[in-house]
Amino acid sequence: MTIQMGGDILGEMVIFIIGATLIVGEFKRQAKNDRLKHERHKMHREKLEERIGDLTNKVTRQTKEINQLRSKLGSRETYTAYSNTGDLECN
Repeated sequence: MTIQMGGDILGEMVIFIIGATLIVGEFKRQAKNDRLKHERHKMHREKLEERIGDLTNKVTRQTKEINQLRSKLGSRETYTAYSNTGDLECN
């Protein structure tokens, strides 16, 4: 009877240790997966922020270029307007 009881306790302890090991292993695996997922999201976010910065700089550059072209076009239209009034003189 005592040997039987000791064997039962030993068997239950082995099963408990195996179960606890599996639970701890699963917890560590899940934590690793979460950490990797977090790192992937962080890298993706950094790439997106870098892309947004690049696009913002590009828009700023293009806006300046558009303003310069408008300025040149405005001065050209003024020059053309003065030059066209001279052509319209009556003889």
